[in-house]
Amino acid sequence: MSKLRITPLNIVAAGLLTWLVWRILDSDYTLGWIGLMLLLVVAVVVADQFFRIMLKKLGRVWLIEGFFVILVCIALWIIRAW
Repeated sequence: MSKLRITPLNIVAAGLLTWLVWRILDSDYTLGWIGLMLLLVVAVVVADQFFRIMLKKLGRVWLIEGFFVILVCIALWIIRAW
């Protein structure tokens, strides 16, 4: 079995999936909303694989993906406040 490499985007993807399932079970959402959230999860997983291919060392992956997550959070916060 290969080494398990947990990265920030893995944590984000797991959190999004957990949140998505919780929201679906909690209330009624349209199929379009569910599809959009699943597309977001797929985009996060693809971004994670891209960073893993580009950066071979796990320390660098953690650093770059951590900055990426922080940058996206700040961008969303600015867009939402604007």
